[in-house]
Amino acid sequence: MKNLGCATKGPTAEQQKRLLEVEGLVARAKATQKLKRREDPALLELLRDGNVPKGDVFIRMLESGADPNIAAKGGSGGVQAGVTPLLAAAAWGALDEMRLLIAAGADVQCTSPTTPGHTALHIVAGGNIEVWGADKVQGMCRLLVHADPMLLHVRNHDGKVPIDWAKSRQKSKTVRFLTELSNF
Repeated sequence: MKNLGCATKGPTAEQQKRLLEVEGLVARAKATQKLKRREDPALLELLRDGNVPKGDVFIRMLESGADPNIAAKGGSGGVQAGVTPLLAAAAWGALDEMRLLIAAGADVQCTSPTTPGHTALHIVAGGNIEVWGADKVQGMCRLLVHADPMLLHVRNHDGKVPIDWAKSRQKSKTVRFLTELSNF
């Protein structure tokens, strides 16, 4: 592919296929916003202990009317009380599930009861970049900030915005990326 006279390498066929799959799943998730919602703790159980659903299981649950904003009750299903699917997905670095939950109408402003005042962006900012990789962390940050730019300014109970939280957790790559995002 040519780009301003410079040869650039485009996405591979496999990457293009994956992008199309993700776009299709996001469209399906958006369509669920019109459904009547029901509490289904099984949606939370899919994200328990770092389990990341494979295939269509997650999207099918959303299509069946599972509420993307359900909060765990009393630690049910191995998820601490008050945790929502978006917070659980952020804690486990589940980017694709985060994308689907946001498309389905998950509240990106929700805060964690286990780390008081932390939004999903705080959780990602202090998250496990060493295991997840910088690309995934940047993708999660970009996704959340795109959904609600004000997340960059939400303070947790310690008075820290996500950039401050990343600094306190010594996540220098995440600090740089969040700083770049906040300058746009």
